[in-house]
Amino acid sequence: MSDVLAWIGAIGGLLGGGAGLGFGVSGFVQSRRANKIAQDARDFAESGHQLSSDANDLSREANRIAVDARQLAEEANTISMRAEARETEINDVRWVGAWKEPGRYILTNRGQDEAIGVNATVTVDGEEAHRRVDSVPAGGYLAFELPGARDQFRREQAEIAAYNRHTAAGRYAVYPIHMANTILERVVWVTPLGKERIHDIQSPISNLGEP
Repeated sequence: MSDVLAWIGAIGGLLGGGAGLGFGVSGFVQSRRANKIAQDARDFAESGHQLSSDANDLSREANRIAVDARQLAEEANTISMRAEARETEINDVRWVGAWKEPGRYILTNRGQDEAIGVNATVTVDGEEAHRRVDSVPAGGYLAFELPGARDQFRREQAEIAAYNRHTAAGRYAVYPIHMANTILERVVWVTPLGKERIHDIQSPISNLGEP
């Protein structure tokens, strides 16, 4: 009888131990699963935080692009308005040239407006004289010294004077023949709004020095 009870007790112990082991294994598995779920939750939360951060970065970049686009549009509009203003700008500058004295030629601004950044050249029979000034106001002028033209004028006048003396004395004389003279006036300037203007005229002249 005692042997039977001992055997039953042993079997009960084994069964109890097996059950305890089973519960232990089950608890371990459930613990691992719970840890994985918790880790997945943390990973998901971190991913969500990163996505939120990326979304904020994209939003800031979109705002910056929008601001840049607005600034570019404003600059383009300003440039367009300035270009239109230059095209329609009235600039009354008219250049009139004349000899002040032999070898000294004057270009006068006969208009009502100022010429800015003036670069001018007067050419007489190949001889050039240059002037560059910041501005020429209405009524102002530029003077050009042309010593070659002055000397030629004096020679021609001397020849005419000699002819007149000979004819006055009753002597035969041939009226001096002089080459035709040409003058080129070229003036480049800008308006107050920055538009370039050009005066470019070539014409014959009757003499090289008389006003």
